[in-house]
Amino acid sequence: MKRRALVLGLVCGGSLVYLAVRGCGNEPEGRLAAHLDKLTAIMKGNLGSPQKGVTRLFDYNQAHVSEMLGLWGEIIATLDRIEDDRAREKRGKRIVETLRPALDRFAAAAEPFFERVQRDPEARRTLEQRLARLKPLEDLFQSLGRFGARLLPLR
Repeated sequence: MKRRALVLGLVCGGSLVYLAVRGCGNEPEGRLAAHLDKLTAIMKGNLGSPQKGVTRLFDYNQAHVSEMLGLWGEIIATLDRIEDDRAREKRGKRIVETLRPALDRFAAAAEPFFERVQRDPEARRTLEQRLARLKPLEDLFQSLGRFGARLLPLR
């Protein structure tokens, strides 16, 4: 019984420390980082079963992509609303400090996962089939890419 109470105490205490360090997730970057961590966990948890991992990634995105894109929009709008340069810089720094580690973890998990997907014919086929569903938007994505490239010189 004491051991169970100790384990429960450690889990609860660790959760509180995690929330204190990471923030409660009320800010859009915290909520977006949580989504990225869930995607990362899917990839890490399915290294041995890449086909299942591809399906789970797409299923997760299907359920949450609207929220994730909305969070990116909220982050952009948040920065745009801040008139004071120092305050905007400070807020931007907090956003980057929250998102960068999650993006780095995501990228670190994606490389080995997608290497396995490429070596697994069934996983590769599933990936291609799921990506083909987005094919009607391909021209739009290319146009957005060209538009974004035109904005780069504005920096």
